[in-house]
This record gives sequence, structure tokens and C-alpha cells, in this order.
Amino acid sequence: MLALVMSLLLLGDFPELAARLQQDPLYASPVVLEQAARAVDRGGNPIDRLTGLLDYLFSKDGVAFQYSNETVPVPDLLKEGRGNCLSFAQAVVLLARHLGLPAHFREVDIIPVWSLKGRVVVLSQHINVAVFIGSRLYLVDLLPEIRALTIRGDIIDDNRARAHYFSNLGADYLSRNQPAAAQMCFRKALEWDESADFAWTNLGASLVFAGELQKAERIYRRALEVNSENMAAMSNLALLYRRMGKDHLAAGFERKVREFQRKNPYHHYALGLEAFQEEQWEEVVVHLLRAIRLKKQEPRFYSVLAQAYAHMGRTDEMAEALRSAVKFAQTDEERARYEEKLELLAQLETKQ
Repeated sequence: MLALVMSLLLLGDFPELAARLQQDPLYASPVVLEQAARAVDRGGNPIDRLTGLLDYLFSKDGVAFQYSNETVPVPDLLKEGRGNCLSFAQAVVLLARHLGLPAHFREVDIIPVWSLKGRVVVLSQHINVAVFIGSRLYLVDLLPEIRALTIRGDIIDDNRARAHYFSNLGADYLSRNQPAAAQMCFRKALEWDESADFAWTNLGASLVFAGELQKAERIYRRALEVNSENMAAMSNLALLYRRMGKDHLAAGFERKVREFQRKNPYHHYALGLEAFQEEQWEEVVVHLLRAIRLKKQEPRFYSVLAQAYAHMGRTDEMAEALRSAVKFAQTDEERARYEEKLELLAQLETKQ
């Protein structure tokens, strides 16, 4: 009863949050959906309908969508033309389904992003949309086009997408130094999907922010029960134990983070990309070769490696890396891109 009273008092401090917590982020009224759908030619084939939907979202005569960091519901995005990747994905899914297209949310298999929100680390993930048309799967992302699926990821159900929405919303409140409101959002996310380890991690971060260290410890450990490879939870636990003076426990989690990073090919890939930005080509090669030893069938690794070799003038190694990228490409379009680079390289060598 006391917890309920406290929640009601907190909602009184955040009247706009009270409405958002009661709102289903995957709902837009039939009127709103039909108004948007009228701008799309429903008589065309599925590809034409999907292309028409994206034209509507990006064109000046339609929504004129522009990316922003805001987590907004679909009606607000359609009205204001602004939102983040999750808000955009929600709009695409709802409108595509209204047009008879089987659209699904995807958690994208890219390097996760950890950002500082005050004194803690909050985990963000990228969400996009997969649409099944015939025997093919198409990707819709924050671009005014559709293309064959090349970025790997996992289809997720709608409740997990709802959990992402409220977790993102909580991160927004936390960035504005409002941990109590953030906690309510993270707990709402977990009501939709108790297995959302990212929401458990972010809830723990909000508790640290509020100075509730023992509660945060329990929540971080819960995140690791759900996903034992949640590096954000491991990192935050290490930081928390240092702050609590439990250095032996902190050291244990720091070792786990280092070991996880050592065995994670995408960690080495990320280090390679950082070195690439600094034009440290030898370091790029070192990191990408480590990534490849851990995961040989990832064409992105070979693509970046080939570019590093190109900058170093090592054309033989560049060609070998591109051949490996072709070998492990997942789609015809991806394979064609790498083959085109190989052909250009062969033409340059012939001229020489």
C-alpha cells in the first residue's frame, strides 16, 4: 500500500509521465492510421506499398521525418515529424501492418552503445523493422529506401518492443536528473517483458543515481540472471562495488568484463573501427585479425580489413580479404558489392 501511495505522489510530480505510462506505445487510432494510409497507393504490389509508405514518411508533402533523440509515440511522430530509431520503427510497423504488410521489430546485431547518464552507464540498442515480402526479408531503417537484409539481428515480439520504448523513455528522464521518474519507466518496461535485461540494467543505473546502492546491486544481479553476457550490468556492478568499497568483488567483475571483451569478436571490431577513424592502419589490421580469429564468417570484418590494407598499399592482402568477404556474404547484394571492388582492383593491377 505504501509503495502505491508513493507511486501516486511521484506521478503527481510528473503529470505528463502518468499519461505516457498508461499509454500503449504500439497504438494509434484507426483515424490516424487511415489518414496516413490514404497517402499510399494500396493498389500496387507489396514492394510498391512499402516504398510508398517510406515516401510518405520522408517526403516534404508527408511526415518529413527528421531524426531526433526523443522517444515519442506514433501519433506524435506523424504530427511533428521527429523521433528516434525506436519511434520511427513503431510508426513503420503500425502503418505497414495497416497496409497489409507483415512487419516485425528487430534488435539489430551491431555493437551496443553505452552512454553516461550522469554517474552511471546506460545501455542503448538499435531497433529497426523487417518486412516479409514473398520469400524475401527486407530491412527498413532510418533511411528513405528499402534494401535487402544485410545487417544481422533478431526478430522480437511486440511486448519486447514496448519494453524498449519505456526503457528509452526512462533513459530520457535519467538524463534530465529525474531518477524517480526513470525508475517508473524501467519498471513499466519490465511489466511488458520481464526478460528485458536492458531494462533491468537501466533500472539498476537509476537506483545508483538515486543513491540506493544495495537495491541497485540486486537489480544488476537480476540482469545477469536474465542475460549472463550483459556487459553493461557487469561494468556497472564493478563500478558499484568500487564505490561501496568492496574491491575484491569489483576486481572479479572487472576480470569478467576483460574476459568477455577478449572473447567478443565485436569488441575487437569496435577497436578496429576506432583505429580506422584515427588512420592507424597497423592497429586496424591487428584488431580485425583478432576479430576474425574469433568469428571467421563475418564479412564486415574482412571488408574493414581490406580497406586498411588498401590504405597501406598491400593489394595482395586486400584482394584476399575481399575474397573472404565475398565467400561469407549473406545476400546477393552484399556479395555483388565485394565482387565489384575485386573487379576494380583487378582492373587497376592490369593497367599497371
